[in-house]
Amino acid sequence: MQVLVPLAAAGGDFCVLHEETAPGGGPPLHVHDRQTELFLILEGDYELAVGDQRFRAGPGDVAVVPPGTPHTFRNAGTGRGRFVFLLSPALEGERFFRGLVELLEREVRDPADLNRFAKPLGTEFVGPPLAASG
Repeated sequence: MQVLVPLAAAGGDFCVLHEETAPGGGPPLHVHDRQTELFLILEGDYELAVGDQRFRAGPGDVAVVPPGTPHTFRNAGTGRGRFVFLLSPALEGERFFRGLVELLEREVRDPADLNRFAKPLGTEFVGPPLAASG
């Protein structure tokens, strides 16, 4: 995870981050209470779930997640995947994603533990990671 545009650079209006995702990787289903999230896929084959929709996205594709919408993604390819994403307004977005990466690297997966961290930052985990479609 790399911060490309910190919230301070945009006056808190947004922040932009870059992520590399290992094959099969992706976060648990979650909701950002007050932020719109925009994904731009740079490399790889992603499967996304946004609300009731489930779709594939590849290089050049964009997905928008309105505030309050459950969403997740999975690198559905066999190689690395890369994307940039924008959060607007930035709020605690940088702190949330940096902390989430640390928790997942320590293999913290219990929803209650994740939500103790996430809820004060305006995000709630509401389901499991996206499983491969059959």
